[in-house]
Parts: sequence; C-alpha cells; structure tokens
Amino acid sequence: MFLGTGLINSGGNLWRFRRRLLNSCFRKDILKGHLSIMNEKSLILVESLKKETREDFTKVKKPISECTLNIIHDIIFGRHEDENKSELRGLINSIKWGMRFVVERVMNGFLWPHFIYFSTKRGKELKKHEKIVKDFTRSRIQQRKQKLMERNFSTREANETPLLDLLLEYHFKSTDFTENDLSDELITMVIAGQDSTTVAISWILYMLGLHEDIQTKVYEELDLIFDGDCERHVTLEELKEMKYLKSVIKETLRLYPPAPFMARQVHKDVNICGYQIPKGTTCVVLPPMLHRDEETFPDAERFDPDRFSPENSQGRSPYAYIPFSAGPRNCIVTNQVILEDALSGRSLCDKTGQENSEH
Repeated sequence: MFLGTGLINSGGNLWRFRRRLLNSCFRKDILKGHLSIMNEKSLILVESLKKETREDFTKVKKPISECTLNIIHDIIFGRHEDENKSELRGLINSIKWGMRFVVERVMNGFLWPHFIYFSTKRGKELKKHEKIVKDFTRSRIQQRKQKLMERNFSTREANETPLLDLLLEYHFKSTDFTENDLSDELITMVIAGQDSTTVAISWILYMLGLHEDIQTKVYEELDLIFDGDCERHVTLEELKEMKYLKSVIKETLRLYPPAPFMARQVHKDVNICGYQIPKGTTCVVLPPMLHRDEETFPDAERFDPDRFSPENSQGRSPYAYIPFSAGPRNCIVTNQVILEDALSGRSLCDKTGQENSEH
C-alpha cells in the first residue's frame, strides 16, 4: 500500500536498478540548485509560526509539516504558480492518516491478510487516502510530461530542475521504468522526505527550547556568520560554517532518530556475540537503543552537541550512529534532510527565541 514497489519496499535486482537511478537525482550539485526553494520556504515557516503563536505557546507540527511538504513538492514536481493550497493540505492529511493506518496494521497480525483488512472500516479508509496520494502524483506527472513536450524535451530549466524531469527523461528512453514505477518512486520520496524532515525539525526546536544555553551558542554562531542579517538567503559555503548548529542537529537525531526501527534480512549464517543467526532471519535494528550505548556515548541520555565535534567524533564507528540507516540501503534523502534541518534551524534561531511548554 502507498509505496508500491518503490525503493523502500523493493529488493534484489529491482532495488539495485532503482537505487542507481535515484542516486543520480540526489547528487549534491542537484540539491544545490534547489537551495533557493529551501531558503524561501524556511523563511515562510518563520512567518507562519509567528502567526500561529497564541499567548505562551505554539503548536509547531502543522506549520512545519506544511513547510517540509512545500519544499519536497517543489523539489520533486517543480514550482506551481497557481498552487492549490487546499490540495496540498489534503495530501498532508492523507499521508498522515494513511501512514498511521499502515503502522496500526503492521502491529496487529490479525489484520495482515488483505481480504480481512480491506473489509474493515480502517482498510476502506486507507484505500481512500491511497487514492488521493496516487491521484495527486499522477496529475503532477501528466503536467510535467506536457511541459516537457512543449519544449521538445530539449532543455532543462536553468536551476531547480525538478527531480520528476530527471526521472521522466529516463522514463521516455526506457521501457523498464513505467509510469506506475515512476509514481511509486515519487510517492516514496514525498513520504520519506516530508515525514523524516518534519520529525527532525520538531525535535530540534524542542531540544533548543529545553536548553537555552545551547540555543544561545547557536545564536552566537549564526550572528558571527550573518552579522545580524537574517533576511538574506543562505549559501552552501555558509551552511558549512554552521558547525555547532550541525552538531545540535546530529545530537538531536541521536536521541530521536526519524526511524525508530529498521528491518534487515540476514543473507548468510552469522555468529554475533555467541548467538547463531541463521540465513533468512529478519533482524530488527533499533537506532534509539544503539544511540544510547554508554560505551560509545557516555551519559547517553544527556543532550550534548559537543559529542559531534571533530575531536570527539574521531575513531567512532560509522555504524554507531545511524539516524538514517547505514550501508547500501541507507536513506537516499539524507543530504536533503540535513540541508533542510540546517536551513530551518538557522531561520528559526535567527528570528525566534523559544522555550518549551511543560505541557
């Protein structure tokens, strides 16, 4: 459901083929072309949060969710001057409820058989939300196809080339990447990119609100970089200078990784710590537990961004910290998520002080 045969659900040769194809869409030079989108939407998020503020507290999830979906939408599908905001909000709602229903089903083995689940009220509602998401995606595919045909497939937009255009170029040349395949991958990118970024930014703001001393250090770093000019867009070079903010992001994702668990299948018999794990076993990896290993992260429950300073990171296993998984099947949108987190964190920290409500 929802993700079809997209990158998350596929395996074997199909996964390898799709991963190579999608890797070409998430190169750093392509993401650089989308930096203006992320800058604009991050500043809009600040204004939105100001309007949402009521008395002593603000519920941040809704405006953050809208911001991240707007970013991922424009990066994947391109800018739409006549964008229907209610259509995008409907998409957010369907993704939210659809994924909630999927998790509920996964946690209840009695609902795994299709013929049982889709006869229930929840199953029928899931079908409805799936249709909304798929109809939206297919509509965008047709719009971009038309635009490409109008310019005879000959030129790309100077910057901000939508990822859909890159995938359509391959789709037009190849018979082994159908429109349904394209739709599945786009839905996967929208859900994975939007959800993980929303969760990450929400937790980052929460941790900054809890730790005013750390929030002050972030302000000081940003003030040195921007000299008080918080209206202008951030460059990639300036993002590289935000070393302490990036440490804050990494430490937040250590305590609250976007994916609380991930499953991997064992491809050969292996012995781990005296336990024999046979081939074919599905193992579940729990990043929140791994990230609280006291040997790697002493006093692991304490929020300490300095854990990720260059000197403290030296010698640490790359598999000790896996907020976006690791190895060949790591999250393909990792660079984009980190970039969005840094831009949003910069915009919010430059313009808004925050404290967390006890409630």
